Amino acid sequence: MPSSDKPDWWARAFGLIGIIGAAVTFFYTNYYPANVSVAGAPYILVQATPQIGGWFTLANEGAQQVTITSASLDWDGTSMKCFLTSPNLDQWEYSGKGKRIVTKQITFTLFAPIGLKARDQSNAALWFRAEHLSLQVGHHDLLLTLYNGGKEISVTKFSINMDETNAKNLRDDSTSQFLVPVISQERVK
Repeated sequence: MPSSDKPDWWARAFGLIGIIGAAVTFFYTNYYPANVSVAGAPYILVQATPQIGGWFTLANEGAQQVTITSASLDWDGTSMKCFLTSPNLDQWEYSGKGKRIVTKQITFTLFAPIGLKARDQSNAALWFRAEHLSLQVGHHDLLLTLYNGGKEISVTKFSINMDETNAKNLRDDSTSQFLVPVISQERVK
């Protein structure tokens, strides 16, 4: 017959593991800080004025909300501030006869803060402008930085290749915009 004075160490160990697991889960579901990641579309828009635009999904993987108060894009050492944004892209559907019907057109505003709730995401079109920008043929690295107040909350690197056709089109028509494929993207911070 087992003694009632002898502790059951296995039960205590499993009970302690359960309490620690519950505490960690509670922290990550309630107090984990905002953690913003960025995913970009497979193309960016380049305009010779110079303006750079892109479509992005901004995801907050943390348990606290965050507000993106500004954004910048660094193109080979030239820093550009975000000046236009749109919370949605064009949306359309097709009629029974195959005709495309635009149901919602993209509208731009001057940059306004973008709020992200905990474990939520938002799509945004962002446009950046520079005084002077070298739109040369070749490989370019772009760093997209998002800020909350003055604090960096996310940095994502995008790599593109400007080919001779895009560079020539930009030199010939300063008002046109061209799609440039994104080769790779990776989170830096």
